[in-house]
Amino acid sequence: RSTLFPYTTLFRSSMMVLISMSLGVFNLLPIYPLDGSRILGYFLPVRLLQRFEQAGGEANDRMILS
Repeated sequence: RSTLFPYTTLFRSSMMVLISMSLGVFNLLPIYPLDGSRILGYFLPVRLLQRFEQAGGEANDRMILS
């Protein structure tokens, strides 16, 4: 066992935390297939929410067709 073992373990652990947090923040972007779009829907007025959901449905159709 080398003397670098605790440092490499700490480095790997901190990288996993950084990657996990980055993916969590990325998931909150208000783009249709991500969870951020659902969260944004709670804050939009009804009229804008309907347009937002319609655009999301169209984006979903485009993703399926491509």
